[in-house]
Order: sequence, then C-alpha cells, then structure tokens
Amino acid sequence: MIPNILSLLIALPLIGALVLLCIPRQAERAIRWFSLFAAFATFAVSCYLFASFRATPEMQFVEQIAWIPQ
Repeated sequence: MIPNILSLLIALPLIGALVLLCIPRQAERAIRWFSLFAAFATFAVSCYLFASFRATPEMQFVEQIAWIPQ
C-alpha cells in the first residue's frame, strides 16, 4: 500500500495545475499533453485506490496527522 495515497490523490491535480501555469500560452501542444498526463496520473492513482479497497468493517485509507501538537 502506498502511504498517504489520499494526499497524493488530492495533490496531483493541484500540482498539475501549478505546472500548467508555468507553460507559455503559445505552447498549446505541450499544454494539452501535460494536461492529459496529469489527468491520467490522477486517474491511475484513483484506480489503484479503488482496486485496493477491501470490504471489511475496519477503516481503510486513513491518514492521521497531528494538527495541534500537544
């Protein structure tokens, strides 16, 4: 199992959008190909997440991060 897969699933489209902002507007072909790559990468991660799901009563794909240190 990939650790932090939910964070990766959220971050991939955001990272893709930030990279797209750096590509010049005149490079339309590069924009289209990178957009396709970012969408496919997000789809692949979501397919892996779906395939890894097991119908059990326990919580799955849980990420625990301390918000406020004690």
